[in-house]
Amino acid sequence: MRPTIEGVMLFGSIEFMPVEPAQPHATTLTADAAIGAYRRSASLSSALRWILNGSVLVLFAISAVQPIAAYIACALIAPWIALEFLSARSRRLNQDATSLMAVGALDAAEEKATQALRLFSLHRVIKLASLHQLAAIRHAQRKFMDSAKLAREVLSRGRSKDQALDRSTRLVLVDSLIELNEVDSAWTELGNLMTEPLSLRETLNARQLQVDLLGRRGAWRELVAELRPLVDLSELMPALASARTQAWLALAARECAMMDWSNLLRERAELLADYDQIVADRPLLQQLWSKPAESNPPSLPNSES
Repeated sequence: MRPTIEGVMLFGSIEFMPVEPAQPHATTLTADAAIGAYRRSASLSSALRWILNGSVLVLFAISAVQPIAAYIACALIAPWIALEFLSARSRRLNQDATSLMAVGALDAAEEKATQALRLFSLHRVIKLASLHQLAAIRHAQRKFMDSAKLAREVLSRGRSKDQALDRSTRLVLVDSLIELNEVDSAWTELGNLMTEPLSLRETLNARQLQVDLLGRRGAWRELVAELRPLVDLSELMPALASARTQAWLALAARECAMMDWSNLLRERAELLADYDQIVADRPLLQQLWSKPAESNPPSLPNSES
């Protein structure tokens, strides 16, 4: 089976590594079940926070009149500490899932993310991180419909305290929408992402997705207009991502009769990845290796003339 190249989320960044599509696991949650678990936990944790906060404040307020109220308020701190301990366990499971994803152990990572999602947490951002992890895993497993649904749920909760998590989730959403051929929706989401300050790694991923989208839309002149900076950025990308980016740029150059650039970029792409890997799920790139048009582009002027 030919390995596929998928995005693996590393809390605020997206790395690309070869993995085999994962087999269904006994503890697998469907996307809808995971979203339901998140919503129930978020509602319960919000209610508990209000109850505990309100109870402690009221008890301390009346402690001047009823001294025993202060002791009751202190007693309520014990369950709070226990709930914080559960939140810490959930955070730890998310970290374990991240480490397992980094080495391509998707089944084990999914199990950790599922446990974190089912475990109670007082803090919404921890549950959002669990949902984000599951979205990234489904993306890596090529379950793009699930990953898009989960990513949209994370983003629909509004901006979280972890801005890197929001940007990382939007990268998963854009790539999933591209794979689902929802080009217009992907373009809108990418535009929202590009308005935010991005790290270098996020910029590379966003620009790679931008090139992919422009290539699918046949926007050759837009790609050629940024040819040199895009080539420079592609040199910082992982091998396959760089190969595909340069292949799109080579095809754009060819369509704009810039054959010297097209040949150069095509040869560079071939050095970085195999043909089958480059054109996988991107049949339009096959045109780059097809017979060129009979009409030759105008030759470059001789420097001696």
